[in-house]
Amino acid sequence: MDLQLEGAETYLVDAVLPEVGYGGPDVPMGWMDDHSLLRRQFADIVILTCLSTEAATGYFTKNRTKIDYLHIDADHSFHAARGDFEVYLPLLTPGAFVTFHDSATESIEKVLAAILREHPEFQCLDMPDVGAGLALLRRRTAPSGPVAADS
Repeated sequence: MDLQLEGAETYLVDAVLPEVGYGGPDVPMGWMDDHSLLRRQFADIVILTCLSTEAATGYFTKNRTKIDYLHIDADHSFHAARGDFEVYLPLLTPGAFVTFHDSATESIEKVLAAILREHPEFQCLDMPDVGAGLALLRRRTAPSGPVAADS
């Protein structure tokens, strides 16, 4: 919104599973409530209430959506966080950014190490002391190599 990018859209994907212990967005003044701060201030955000994998393989793939910025903050297990990254990887644009929440946890540390090992086109800035940790990955648009000195 601040950048006023023409044609840009923001999507929020949440499975809405209060039974797993995270509360529920549909409680009075929860983020799904029409009068919540999120809905009043950011009414243009498209909300998809489904699992992350369903959003990627269903909605985004079917609509040929390309992603410039992806934030992963769901199930913090190694397999789930890694799965979220892998399922969205084909949708990421060259130069895309991906952030991982809770990067100070052992499982997310392992996910980041695996991504950097298996996908060398990504660079990572990990800030484990920011809250519970925040890692910023950037997809390089060209292979990196030594910088040539001007003659």
